[in-house]
Amino acid sequence: MIRDAQGQAITGATSASAALLDRAVRAYNSGYGDAMALCDEAIVDSPHLVMAHLTKAWMLAGANDPRLLGKAQALVAGAAGMARAGRATLQRVRRTGRGRVWSAAFCLRHPAFLYER
Repeated sequence: MIRDAQGQAITGATSASAALLDRAVRAYNSGYGDAMALCDEAIVDSPHLVMAHLTKAWMLAGANDPRLLGKAQALVAGAAGMARAGRATLQRVRRTGRGRVWSAAFCLRHPAFLYER
């Protein structure tokens, strides 16, 4: 199984798409680089890489721009239908997509959401 930079298993990934996703997360967190383009490259390489779709949705929803929420919601719906994505991950992105950013941030830190069942 392919793993990301944090050691988490990533379903639907190749080593190339996992590296692209790691670069996208690094670019987003550092504010340096084109995180969206890197997510797009990862999706082209591995169309069923759920985390690339959810990462892109998170970035769109986190922008807090109502015009981008529809795109984020479509990505989440597509990811949910693609594979059984992690319950907590989908919950966080859905909350953000509904404009509930603080609620989503809570889910990122709450112990019940850190370890998916």
